[in-house]
Amino acid sequence: MCQFYHISHVQLDTHIQHLKNGDEQLYIAVSSKPAVVHTFTDEKLSLLFLDAAVGNITLPKSQFYTDYSITQIDAGCVVDLTLNENNPLWGYDVKADEGQFIIYLKQT
Repeated sequence: MCQFYHISHVQLDTHIQHLKNGDEQLYIAVSSKPAVVHTFTDEKLSLLFLDAAVGNITLPKSQFYTDYSITQIDAGCVVDLTLNENNPLWGYDVKADEGQFIIYLKQT
């Protein structure tokens, strides 16, 4: 269960979908959409949810990340995914759709 609190205390939830082709989709449900900024390196995928504060967060397990951290900063909340070097991430996509963010994780 993942809980964020946006300025208006909107609760978010997370789950992951494992696709047949080996890719995964990480879903983060939202009632109102904070802006999200993201960066990607070989070691880490970082998502900054602007103007969001963190409650209790548990991200689902994934083959693409071995660990994660959640950090509250002045600008919002940063979710850092430590990528799995034994199962490298080829790429990703972040989009908002019908009350949720979908982070598509693409295998090599």
